[in-house]
Amino acid sequence: MRVFISMVLAPLLALPTPQVTAQSRYENPVDNKTYVTPGQFKTYQPAKARDTRGQRVTTQKVMLLTGEHDIKKRVKVEDLAEYIKAAEGRAYAELEKNKAAMTALVQFNCSPNKCQVKMASQGQAEEATLQALYDALAQLSPLRVTDDVAFQLMFNVGP
Repeated sequence: MRVFISMVLAPLLALPTPQVTAQSRYENPVDNKTYVTPGQFKTYQPAKARDTRGQRVTTQKVMLLTGEHDIKKRVKVEDLAEYIKAAEGRAYAELEKNKAAMTALVQFNCSPNKCQVKMASQGQAEEATLQALYDALAQLSPLRVTDDVAFQLMFNVGP
C-alpha cells in the first residue's frame, strides 16, 4: 500500500492555536505507526478555498505529523508552503493519468538535506501511475529543515 499528501499551510500556521487538553491518536496507514499528541491532530485548509470545479485531481487535506510548535522551529512556514505547492504540482500531473477514481496518501519524512517519500492508495490506482508519482515526488529538492519534519498530503482523483 502506498501514500500521497499536499496543501498550502502558510496562512494557517500563523493562526492562534486553540488550547486542547485531550490526547489524540492517529493510526498512520503509510508507515503503520501510531502518532500521539497532547492536543489533537489538525487538518489544514487554505484560508481561501481553491476553485476545484472541473478538476479531477484535488488535495483533500494536509496533516502535520510533527507538532506545530516543532514545525515552526524546524522549518520556515513559507518554505513548507512552497514545498507543498511543488509537490501538488507534480502529484496532480501524474495522478491525472490514472484512468479511475482513487485516493492517494503521500507522507514526507524530511530531515536536513533529504526528504523520504512513502505512499499508500485506495481505490483503482494503477501501478504505473503510482510509480510515476513516487518518482516525481522523490525528485523534489529537499525541504530546508533543521531537524525532522513529517507531514502527509491526501489527494483525490475523480472518475
